[in-house]
Amino acid sequence: MIKKILFGLLLLFLFLPILQQAFHLFKTKELSGEFTKAHSEPFSMKAWMDGSYQKTNEKYLNENFGFRSTCVRINNQLAFNLYQEARAINVIIGKQNYLYGDGYVNAYYGNDFIGQEKVAETVRKLKFVRDTLRKKNIDLMVMIVPGKALFFPEFLPDEPHYEKKITNYESYKQQLEKTNIPFLDMCSYLLKLKKTSPYPLYPKTGIHWSLYGAEIAVDSLARFVGKLRDTVLPKVTIPRVRLNKNPEGSDDDVEKGMNLFFQIPKFIMAYPLVDIDFKNTYTPHALIIGDSYVWNIYGSGRAAQIFNHPHFWYYYKDLYKVGMEGTLRNENVDLKKEIEEQEVIILLANDARLVDFSEGFIDDAYDLYANGGKGMQEKKEARAKEIAKRMADIKGDKEWFANLKKEADEKHVPVDSLVKVNAVYTYDMDHQKR
Repeated sequence: MIKKILFGLLLLFLFLPILQQAFHLFKTKELSGEFTKAHSEPFSMKAWMDGSYQKTNEKYLNENFGFRSTCVRINNQLAFNLYQEARAINVIIGKQNYLYGDGYVNAYYGNDFIGQEKVAETVRKLKFVRDTLRKKNIDLMVMIVPGKALFFPEFLPDEPHYEKKITNYESYKQQLEKTNIPFLDMCSYLLKLKKTSPYPLYPKTGIHWSLYGAEIAVDSLARFVGKLRDTVLPKVTIPRVRLNKNPEGSDDDVEKGMNLFFQIPKFIMAYPLVDIDFKNTYTPHALIIGDSYVWNIYGSGRAAQIFNHPHFWYYYKDLYKVGMEGTLRNENVDLKKEIEEQEVIILLANDARLVDFSEGFIDDAYDLYANGGKGMQEKKEARAKEIAKRMADIKGDKEWFANLKKEADEKHVPVDSLVKVNAVYTYDMDHQKR
């Protein structure tokens, strides 16, 4: 009798994933992170004969069996607890389970230092652009913010051991302070404030500044721009906060991407209840060019309260405008018009992104005002030529083109449009800076 019961339980255990996949008997937590979901392909003799049916559905079944997300989380949890490994790309586990991105660690130790000459050349171009725009009553400023490793170096792991060298941040700070380029050094300010702040400025398991830290940065930025423009921007104050032991927003974004079964213990975070004083203030037109640290300023709507319909150029790749659906790609933006519509241009970068400061904006702006944009035109022509070549390659790939033709028929769109989308996508991936 006991053997039959055990055998029955074994069968149930073996068939439970199949039952879960078919009937969703239990609610499971979806995995976090960016990935493309596999889709099943309906049976057809053609798909069977050319092998696409087997290939596509094998991937679909591997990614969609019952309790897959739970199994992944358990596997990730075991790796985390037993080996202190993160089954997520570019994540480093520090002391007391503080989480870092490897790019921030490399920036802190100076492993990604680009050299004094490169920094000096960038600052030279930046000064030329700054001086040119100032004549047009446009202020260009630099704002550098600390990455997670610069803010919490005391929790970095002992291994691998790196010798501390000169960093891009230290070099840029040194050279910017020799010029008349307005420079808001949030690294020095937040590190100083770290000792006295009543609430965490950076989270334990997130990669960006905390929502509270971002509000402190907004206040500093508003005051800085006000002095720069000889005016007063809306005043940001935090009369009270809401405390929560469960992180909100991006305050645990790295941990979410690790897809663990259990949460990592962490400290209580503060969520500001902000007041904005608009009395006798002015909101200038502004363009912010920066990385993901801007989201806690722009995405929260705070930038739109201290600036007049601000634009955000994410990694100098996707241009967001308040009130506009979607984004504009660089090739669809008139750079001169975009620049000269502004009163303030803010180049914001965390210290890990100084390896490619401004993501190409400084080079393009310099080319625009020093060379009439000849370099940009050459890059545009080279890009168009490369995309045309990739389109030809796609059409020459029988399997790829056949799949796109099938997709075009299903969506009732011209196949050439899908060919171009794929060509542009592969080009962007090959030239991606992030």
